[in-house]
Amino acid sequence: MNKKEILNKLISVVSEETKISVEEIKGKQRTNEISFARNIFCYMATNIFGFPLLTIAKLLNRDHTTIMHSRDKIKIELETNKQLKTIARIIYDKMKNLSNTKIQYGTTIYEQKNILTEFELIFFKKLYNIYKDKYIIQCQISLSDIIEKITFNREEHYQKELYKKIDFGIFSKEMKPLVMIELNDRTHNKFDTMKRDNFVEKILNNANIPLIKFYSSYPNEESYIKERIDKIIYGVKNYL
Repeated sequence: MNKKEILNKLISVVSEETKISVEEIKGKQRTNEISFARNIFCYMATNIFGFPLLTIAKLLNRDHTTIMHSRDKIKIELETNKQLKTIARIIYDKMKNLSNTKIQYGTTIYEQKNILTEFELIFFKKLYNIYKDKYIIQCQISLSDIIEKITFNREEHYQKELYKKIDFGIFSKEMKPLVMIELNDRTHNKFDTMKRDNFVEKILNNANIPLIKFYSSYPNEESYIKERIDKIIYGVKNYL
């Protein structure tokens, strides 16, 4: 069985044991019975069989925080709910005994994923079309790739703040960073993400590396992208 088949079989087994149809588990209804079955599936898929939150979120057409909440709710209930423990064990045993299924309790699955999201890939192709003859375009750049931390404080010699990544970077042919680019979606309106963004911008400013922010909700035509970036590369200041 491949990973997709395992996941489809798991939701079928959960459906069988909870008497809730697969369509209802994947659907929008939130009765106690349906939510219970859906939460068990989220818990089994992520905690027991190691599927990523985003994989389950895509299957159920929900965001990953909803899947996380469902998983954690079952995890807490398992500590005191004997009936739930029994159901979880039955589901696990049925999955474990499937022919050609090598998953065992607690197994972690490593799943290939694209380095860029759909919107990021579209934006990257535009950058490439604009600057392929002049500059080098890189994506998913760690701050540690372009910034060196120099400190004389022994307690601050770790560089964990430089592990954060930037969506895109434009480099000279000699690989000197010219400008960094962030493509922000609505998740960047969240407090924690805004805090992270401000911190990254502060580090880049300190290192004298310009940062430009674009937003995925806008068309971002090539002419607009080029105009903004050119003004940074060719020395027009304070144009962000």
